[in-house]
Amino acid sequence: MPPPPPLFTVGVVADVQHAPVPDGFSYGGTPRYYEAALPSLQEAVRNFGEEGVDFVVNLGDSVDALCKSLPDPLAPALAVKSALDVFSGPVHSVYGNHELEVLSRPEIERVLGVPMHEEEGGELVGRYSVRVGEGWRFVFLDTYVSGERERERERERERERERESESEPAFLV
Repeated sequence: MPPPPPLFTVGVVADVQHAPVPDGFSYGGTPRYYEAALPSLQEAVRNFGEEGVDFVVNLGDSVDALCKSLPDPLAPALAVKSALDVFSGPVHSVYGNHELEVLSRPEIERVLGVPMHEEEGGELVGRYSVRVGEGWRFVFLDTYVSGERERERERERERERERESESEPAFLV
């Protein structure tokens, strides 16, 4: 007996890191193939169509952080959006640290379609969910913000420990 057909098929892309610049190296010295990034994404989108993928998930870092120094830093993100828009079904995106270095959150919302919500304190955070197939839901969260909040709480705890240690007598042995 053949296996049952899948409930749905997902195409996933991550770390495209498109930048309209010659190939080079990351800040840490890792080779970066910028010139191949967009054609590779376009090929992936074509393959998704050929494979009958139901929807695509873009896991972020679509542009490289060095796009922030370009005369039009939004242009590479728009090029990625155009490549993804060729896909005939839905595309669901999240953003990574590279998008956050290059784009504002309203630009991320406009270009990548990530709905932003104002959190307590006025911070914009991207989060949403989509229902896919019977009984399935994909939840997309901005874990960067929650991680940053935890890092800030830890920094505050460290500052508090330092203040307490300054008020206590110290004995050198």
